[in-house]
Amino acid sequence: MIHGTAILLNNKTKMKELWSTIMKAWFPLGLDDPNITLIKVTPNEVNYWDSNLSKILVLFNIFKVIVTEEQYKEGEHGKINL
Repeated sequence: MIHGTAILLNNKTKMKELWSTIMKAWFPLGLDDPNITLIKVTPNEVNYWDSNLSKILVLFNIFKVIVTEEQYKEGEHGKINL
């Protein structure tokens, strides 16, 4: 989980730099689409979880948390302040 500040940018130069044809699936008009914008996020805190479990078991535990609304407890949890 990342916490930070986000701002919207309408920087066509940066959009051209980041553009990929696969994005046409969401923005069929390309860079001329009026609904396209950039979001710049400046993080100030990151939370992470580290687990030795297989990806299948991690997904199962995440699903269990969603269903039971309990807190995810598997693995090591840490916080990094940026």
